Amino acid sequence: YRHLAYTIETDGLQIRRGVFWRTVVDVPRSRVQHTDVSQGPFERRYGVATLVIHTAGTEDSVVTQHGLAHETALAIRDHLLPREEPDAV
Repeated sequence: YRHLAYTIETDGLQIRRGVFWRTVVDVPRSRVQHTDVSQGPFERRYGVATLVIHTAGTEDSVVTQHGLAHETALAIRDHLLPREEPDAV
């Protein structure tokens, strides 16, 4: 997990991962359809969680971030939830 990083921005989330093959995934808040926070038994034991973000689109429509502290995953989920703003469409 040393080679995983994320940045919370006002309009979404950016996830960077990889050592030799680096990948940057930008998840704009306007494309987020729903989010999930899951914990298996080992994750619950150590207080970590997996954040799953489902977006509109076909390629990379499911983005996962493993190994987050449970409270952090919940905070990111809440940040990505729709706000009381007009819809982009």
